Amino acid sequence: MFLRATKTHSRAGRPASSVRLVQSERHGSSVRQKTLLNLGTAYPVPEPLWRQVAATASDIFHGQPSLFSVDPEVLSAAEHLVHRLRERGFQTRTDADSRFATIDLDTLQHDATRSVGAERLCLQALDELGFQRLLLRQGASQRDSKIATALIVARVLHPSSEREALRWMQRSSPLLEVLGLDAGLGPSLSKLYRTNDLLWKHREALQEGLFQRERTLLRLSGTIVFYDLSNVHYSGRENDTPRRFGRSKQKRNDCPLVTLALALDGEDFPRRCEVLPGNASEPGTLQGVLEKLAQQEGSEAGPRPTVVLDAGIASQANIEWLQAHGWEWIAVSREAKPKPPKGEPEALVRTQAGYDVRVWPVQREQGGQADGQAAGEEGDGQGGELRLYAVSEARQRREQEILQKQRKRYEEALEHLHAGLSEPRRLKNLEKVQRKVGKLEQRHNRVASHYEVTVRPQLDKRGRPARGKQAKAAAVEYKQKPKHAAVDAGAGGYMLRTCHADWDVERVLRTYWTLTAVEATFRELKSSLGLRPLYHRLNARVSAHMLISVLAYHAVHLIGTRLREQRIRLSWQSIREELRDWTRVTTTVRATDGAQITNRQDVRPTPEAARIARAAGLQPRLYRRRMRAGKLERSQNVVPSGAEAQDGQPPLE
Repeated sequence: MFLRATKTHSRAGRPASSVRLVQSERHGSSVRQKTLLNLGTAYPVPEPLWRQVAATASDIFHGQPSLFSVDPEVLSAAEHLVHRLRERGFQTRTDADSRFATIDLDTLQHDATRSVGAERLCLQALDELGFQRLLLRQGASQRDSKIATALIVARVLHPSSEREALRWMQRSSPLLEVLGLDAGLGPSLSKLYRTNDLLWKHREALQEGLFQRERTLLRLSGTIVFYDLSNVHYSGRENDTPRRFGRSKQKRNDCPLVTLALALDGEDFPRRCEVLPGNASEPGTLQGVLEKLAQQEGSEAGPRPTVVLDAGIASQANIEWLQAHGWEWIAVSREAKPKPPKGEPEALVRTQAGYDVRVWPVQREQGGQADGQAAGEEGDGQGGELRLYAVSEARQRREQEILQKQRKRYEEALEHLHAGLSEPRRLKNLEKVQRKVGKLEQRHNRVASHYEVTVRPQLDKRGRPARGKQAKAAAVEYKQKPKHAAVDAGAGGYMLRTCHADWDVERVLRTYWTLTAVEATFRELKSSLGLRPLYHRLNARVSAHMLISVLAYHAVHLIGTRLREQRIRLSWQSIREELRDWTRVTTTVRATDGAQITNRQDVRPTPEAARIARAAGLQPRLYRRRMRAGKLERSQNVVPSGAEAQDGQPPLE
C-alpha cells in the first residue's frame, strides 16, 4: 500500500489533487493499481510522511509488529487509515497462531458489552502512582488494596454512594474482572464501608506517598504551595464535628457544612488535605495545615515553598506567622483598596487569553525600609515587602458590565416606583413608599450606596408637607454620588502583597495568577469526582468520602498532565467521551462437537482512543480471555495496533 496524489478538478473547475491510498495488484502479466481509499484534497498529513504512514498502516492491517519505534503522528494517521479500511469491509487473516474450530454460526451471540477504556486508563495512572504498593506497605492485604483501587476508580467514573458504586461495578463495568476480583472475590457493601475506614486510617501515608511519587515521576520543584478552602453541604442534621452550620459559598445555609482545606503544589498536585468543621474560620486554618506540611517536608535542604493565598485567608496575623516561621508568601491585600495610581504603569503584562494587566508598585520595602525612605526613619515591616496595584482589562470589563446591569435594575425599580405615584391602584402612601425604597436598597445593596435617593412628600395648601396616614409621596428622585465615579475608576483593580521584594512585578503577578489552579481543582472535585453530595452519617466516613475524591483527583490530574505533555488538551469529561466506545465484549458460540466456546476481550480502540491511551502511558491491547467448555483455554494481552509493546509493563489482569 502507498499514498499518492491524483490530479482532479474542484467544483469551480480549478486543477486540484486528491490523496488516495492505493494497492498494486497483479492481473495476469500486468500490474494494476487499485484505489482503496480516497482521502480527499485536504489530507492533513505532510507529503514527506506518506511513505511511513502507508508502511505502518500496512503493518497494522496485516497484524505485523513494527521492528522500530513509530512516531506518534505517523502511528495515529496510520490507525485512521486502517480504521477506514475496516469500515469499508476490507479483511485479512492475521492470526496464524489461532486455534481453529468448526462452529455453528446460528449459535453466535454477543453480550455483556461494557466500557473498559476509561477503567484501564485510571488503573494505569494508579499503578504508575504506586497506590496499591502504598497500601501493601501499610499492612493491607492484596484483596483490600484492589478493592480500594476499585473504590477510587468508581469515584472517578461513576461518582455516587457506596451502594450505587457497588451496583455499577457488578453490572455496568468490567472493573472487578480486570482487577481479578470476580469469581467470588468481589466486595460486599459492608466491605466497601470498611475500605473507607482503611483509607482514612492510612491517610497520612497515602498523601505523602502519592505526592512523593508524583514529585519523582514529573520532577516537581515544590517551590509553590497554593492554599484554599471549600465547603460541602450535608443533607442531614448537625452532629459532632465536622458537620456544623456556617457560611456556605453555595448559599446552602439550611444545611450543615463540612470544610475541605487543600494545599496544592505549583503543578496543581495535592500536597495535603484536611477535613475541618463547617464553621471553621478560613484564616484560622492556615497554621495547622502548614505545620503538618512542614513535618512532611522534614529536614530537606533549601528554602521553604512560597505560599500563595487569597484574600479570605491572608489576614495580618497569618502574614506575620508566615514571616516568623520562614515561609515565603504572596497574597491579596485585605486592606481598603487605594485610589488608582496616576501616571503610566511600570509594567504591562499580557495574559494567556490576550488581555492586558497594568501594574504599579505602590510600596517596595527592603529589610523594613521602603523605597525613597530617608536613612534613619523607621520602616513598617520586619522584612522586605512589595505591594502592587494591578488593573486587569478583562476583570475591569466584567465588573463594569455587572455594575451597569445592577445599576440599571436599581434605577428602573426607582423609576417604576416614581411612575406609580401618578397611576391608579399603585403605591402612594409616603411611609410605604419610603419603606419600599429601603427594601430596594437592601435588594440592590452593591450599587445602592452609589446613589442619593429622596422621597419628596406632597404639600398641602399652605405649602407644608402633609402628615399622618393621609400623607402621600409626590416624587421619588435619585442622583449619583461621587462614589459612583470612584467605583468605576477602581473597577478591575486589586492589591497584591509579597515578601519577595526583590522579584520583578511580572513574576509576582504570574505566580499569583496560578492560584486559579485551586479553584479549578475544587470545581473538578465537586463536578466530576463526587465531592458532593455527602451520603454518610458517621464522621470518619464523611471525612473518608472527601479523602477518596482527593485521591481520585491524583489519578485524573496525572492523566491530564501526561496528555498535556503530548499536546492533547482535553477535559476529563471529553476524555471519557472519547473512550466510551472502547468496550469489553463476551462472544459465545457452540462448536459442532457440542462444546461452548466463550471469548471475552476488549474491542479494538478507535484511533483517537488509542492515541489518548498511549499519550497517558497505556499501550492498547485486546486483553483476550477464551474458555472452552467452562475451562480457561487461552488468556493473552495482544497488541492490536502493530506498535511495539512496552517492556516492563505488567498486565492488568
